[in-house]
Amino acid sequence: MAEKVNFGTLGNLNKDQYESLSYGVQSLNNPFQILGKSIPQNAILTTALGQVSGLGMPINIGTAIGAFKAESAADQFLNKPNQDRGFYETGKRIGTGVQEVRNMIPDLNKDNIISNYEMNKFGQNIQGLDLAPMYSGGDETNMVKGYGGKTMPSGATANPYSSGSFAKYGDDYKKSLDDMQQRYNEDEEFKSSMGSYAMRDMQSRYDDNMKSSSDYAGDAINQTNITNYDPSKGTYDKNYADAVTRESQGDSANAGSTFICTALYEMGDMKKSIYKYDKLYGSKVDPAIYRGYALWGEPLARQIKKKGMVYKLIKPIALTWANQMAYDLSKGRHGKNNIAMKITKTIGEGICYALGQIFKRRQLWLKSQ
Repeated sequence: MAEKVNFGTLGNLNKDQYESLSYGVQSLNNPFQILGKSIPQNAILTTALGQVSGLGMPINIGTAIGAFKAESAADQFLNKPNQDRGFYETGKRIGTGVQEVRNMIPDLNKDNIISNYEMNKFGQNIQGLDLAPMYSGGDETNMVKGYGGKTMPSGATANPYSSGSFAKYGDDYKKSLDDMQQRYNEDEEFKSSMGSYAMRDMQSRYDDNMKSSSDYAGDAINQTNITNYDPSKGTYDKNYADAVTRESQGDSANAGSTFICTALYEMGDMKKSIYKYDKLYGSKVDPAIYRGYALWGEPLARQIKKKGMVYKLIKPIALTWANQMAYDLSKGRHGKNNIAMKITKTIGEGICYALGQIFKRRQLWLKSQ
């Protein structure tokens, strides 16, 4: 593997940021041209044209924020911080930093398309990213067409891990976890001494280092989570099936990270007794709602921390929301009931759910290209 590249302290991206950057780069494979400038498809409806209206609003908001996140990740990767730029200023740059990153990524099969596989190979060389390879085994000197017409190493299988460091011993960890679980179920003394918390902690560590079902969409291997399925429509993959199961059971990954309320709590504007119920709500909410909220909640939280106009406008709304969550979850012992906020909650969750579903489908579509 090539030597790791360090772009400076700001250049180190986390996996979520790199995923946003990857979507932005791949969207430039078929860009729109406006005033001679390449604009990612995920920006064309809104930020580039400044249009948010009518029934298209949820889609427009979601695509605009997706483009904003991609450009922000590109700026950080290139050591061009955008902390001093707001949403509008960064929006005007949409496509600029992402295009600059795209120009750095080797087009391994010379097809003028930067694929998810090529993004993955590039990401493995970024210092501190700890990105696992997409495939296990296979011959990278013999690239073949896989499912969906995407290229992949001949003879490769999908790597189930998301963490590069964990991938080195993940199989052994899984075997130990299975052995531990069996002993935990059969040995009361061992169960008493170890405790259920320790087992959950081990399982959580394993789950956190496994690929999500959307991650598998980038593989050129036709997989299914259904046994006894028509082989022509996919090969059963237990790791993929496990990912689907985790998510269908309500695994919301980073749920609990209530961006806006966390920002207000850290700034001393929210009581701890209220904040703990808001986090509880975040951990229980539908994953699609959480995904939709994260799209706008994370960038908005950054603006709130600047204590400018956004902070003054959002603070009273967010505190009312948090108090309503606390009132509902504590059955009236904490917080304050607000009929208007109950209605807002219902509408807001509906919009966030729509955004979350749109964003997930867009992830799957981009990874399938």
